[in-house]
Amino acid sequence: MRRKRVDWVKVVVIVSLAIMALVYAIGKYRLIVEARQQNPFVEPVKIRATCYCDEGKTASGSDTRLGIIASKPEYLGYVACINAVNEDGSVGEFIGFYEVLDTGYGRGTGIGQSKIFSNRTLGTIEAGETIDFYMPTTHQAEEWVDTYGDYVYVKFVKGER
Repeated sequence: MRRKRVDWVKVVVIVSLAIMALVYAIGKYRLIVEARQQNPFVEPVKIRATCYCDEGKTASGSDTRLGIIASKPEYLGYVACINAVNEDGSVGEFIGFYEVLDTGYGRGTGIGQSKIFSNRTLGTIEAGETIDFYMPTTHQAEEWVDTYGDYVYVKFVKGER
């Protein structure tokens, strides 16, 4: 009886891909856990930033406009102090103050039950893992992301009109 020869190149490639997928998943999970453990009312928290261009009414009832972000429903009515992220990961230049006048869903996290949509898991905005900046046009949204990247630092403060 002849033994089957093991193709070591295939084994190495498969094991390498499995390790890379595991490292990616652990890194993504660590970032989510870090964002949940920090207090965004006391210190700036690094958070994923996205943009949306849907015109209309916000969750607060006001019209969409520049200077509005969507965040967790619990933060509705707060003001967000936004800073860029430096290359070394530290808090960078001040971008501006944004009013949290909208909420949103984001992407499904696979964790918990959504309060916005039935039969869905928590969304990234709803879970506080992402904030969503309103931009009037797709071009402005792309420019914003090109300028500041995918992450910002945010600190929430109680705002009054």
